[in-house]
Amino acid sequence: MNSIDDFLLLLNDTKEMMYGKEFHSIRKNELRYYANPKICHNRYSKFEIKKKSGGIRVINAPNDGLKTILKVLNVIFQQIYEPHKSSVGFTLGKSIVDGAQLHVGKNYIYNIDLKDFFHSFDQKRLKYALMKSPFNLRGEQREQIAYFISCLCTHPFEINGEIKNVLPQGSPTSPVITNFLCEKLDNRLNGLAKRFGCDYSRYADDISFSSNKNVFIDTVFLTELSRIIEENQKLEINGNKTRLLTKIGNNRQEVTGLTVNEKVNVRRNYTKELRMLIYYWETYGIEKAQKIYNLHSSIQSNRSKKSSSDVKNVIFGKLLYMKMVKGNNDSTYKALQDRFDKLAGGKIKIEKTNSPFTPKDERISLVRHDPKQLVKLLNMFGTDHEELKFTTHLWDGNEINSFEFFSKKNYDKHSKIEKIRDLDDNLWWEKIFPFVFQDKLKTNKKGEPFPYRWGKHQMRIGWNYPNFIKNWCANNYDNKGLKAIQPFNILLPDEFLPETKVIDKITIKTFLDVVNVFKKEIEFRGNDFYIAIQYLFANNLVGFELDKTALKSLKSFNVYTNTEKILNAIGRIFQMIKSVCDDMVAQGIHVSQRIHIQSSFHETEDEKYYTLEIIHVNSVCWKPYNHPKLSGKSGDLAKVVKDLIGRCDFSISGEFSDGHRRVFTKLDYLYPGFNQLNPEVKITTNVNDPGGFVYWFKFYV
Repeated sequence: MNSIDDFLLLLNDTKEMMYGKEFHSIRKNELRYYANPKICHNRYSKFEIKKKSGGIRVINAPNDGLKTILKVLNVIFQQIYEPHKSSVGFTLGKSIVDGAQLHVGKNYIYNIDLKDFFHSFDQKRLKYALMKSPFNLRGEQREQIAYFISCLCTHPFEINGEIKNVLPQGSPTSPVITNFLCEKLDNRLNGLAKRFGCDYSRYADDISFSSNKNVFIDTVFLTELSRIIEENQKLEINGNKTRLLTKIGNNRQEVTGLTVNEKVNVRRNYTKELRMLIYYWETYGIEKAQKIYNLHSSIQSNRSKKSSSDVKNVIFGKLLYMKMVKGNNDSTYKALQDRFDKLAGGKIKIEKTNSPFTPKDERISLVRHDPKQLVKLLNMFGTDHEELKFTTHLWDGNEINSFEFFSKKNYDKHSKIEKIRDLDDNLWWEKIFPFVFQDKLKTNKKGEPFPYRWGKHQMRIGWNYPNFIKNWCANNYDNKGLKAIQPFNILLPDEFLPETKVIDKITIKTFLDVVNVFKKEIEFRGNDFYIAIQYLFANNLVGFELDKTALKSLKSFNVYTNTEKILNAIGRIFQMIKSVCDDMVAQGIHVSQRIHIQSSFHETEDEKYYTLEIIHVNSVCWKPYNHPKLSGKSGDLAKVVKDLIGRCDFSISGEFSDGHRRVFTKLDYLYPGFNQLNPEVKITTNVNDPGGFVYWFKFYV
């Protein structure tokens, strides 16, 4: 090629081979338009997907026009460039299975992750690579083509406060480009591996070494590794994701998400989740299986926030992946594939399940445990830049000039705030949705209406149902300017008042009183928590001694959450403490009746949170820490966990029996990454003496 016209001809010839004679040719002005980010301002759109580790990955997706060009260019790159033998990612004829196979059965595996991988490669580096073999775009005219291609394949992003033209994560060409930009890296790391008797592979930013000898603690190896990656290639090792995996103790060894202890295999959890989805389809039918899948988004951790997947396609895709990894003749794969084929063989109709008017008794109560995300959404009720703030705060006439304007602003936020459904089903359906959005009565299958009620105190009026607030605003607020009267000041007729007209020592008279009841349903603020705990203590632990000094720390406890469920859980914990003490006393055993409750605020670079500790001072547990009653699957403890799931992290710790000795142990029931469909109690032994039996909570803010 000697000109942009030649390059355009190559693109269109390749596009015809890809899409057939009916393809639409790429025009020269179109090509120049997409190559210039100063003209094409919307080249890329940003969205987020969830990582399996629980973090967030930012994806920059090209618009449709640029995406088509880059897909064609990607095919050209793949035909011209032959990747290094150690590179198994985005390479024709290779997959992650090939990379993992290299490390099967080794005593030691050393995994490295490269930080901000795609953004580490800039336009200049790509242009110079295109000028070298096998592309050879050298010389005055051909260098212009190299520059033009580098403009198409990079984009200006802000990185550490500086604008840089780099490879976008989400572009069709970025993965293949990194392969030829990393050729020198692969050569040198492969040489390092041979020098120390190791095997080496790379899948994009995932680097793996393996050996039967532990050379990975050798300072010479580590120094040379760092020099090659960071000094020579100007890349950065992500220390938080560097792992040395050993066979000792039958530990699981992984390479690019596949286990390699004895053979290349998928994780056990992968098989469990696949088997579980098929089981739900078999047991409850496709509609309910779809609902469970939609609600339990941790199974779909890599799903785009805007997409909604057909559970049949998800199962089919998971089976294809298992087939690729385990092979056609694997007995587990064949059994699951047979079950799927039997189910998919019938004519099954999938109906939409996202109606906000689904009756409560038809909904699945399965939710995702992500209290940090729940708090982030609830903060919309208190953020100045969110319209939902005006559902709980007095209106500013400069921003809200009519009820219709107010209502439209709220409904614009409906799709965003509705994500609470996946995190706290009760909070959404029983409190937020009826108070803010509901504008008609829900009905059952027979068409019979459910009575309108919301919240712990069964309130009878919200913003949109009945039409009382809307009609009042039409006469008293809408476009009245300085004469407008706030709807919060409305004196409510008796028909809209709750049966219990005095709530928290406040007589419900105005709509503002109703709003304040709602705020107490979604937030502990001021002395709310401090007062509520004293009330629960007085009603459940008569005769016990409460440390009043430590309790005062609860006065500054300010968090968004489902307050009713949190207080239910704490009330049940108090009942459990009382029951244990009563049993001990009945057996003539002396037991402490001192209770210590305190909260603390913590702030790190990544998060802010309160911890809450309820300590039964000097109390011990006479059961072993692995006793079935401590599994959290049944009994009062299970009910506590159920009330807390999705709302806060939760643990217990104390002194437990361990055969003929005592051991201080911590049991984590709810924690980041907790999977409700595959619950696991994390047990940590030999912890420090906590001073009694401790119930520990973590509330994010």
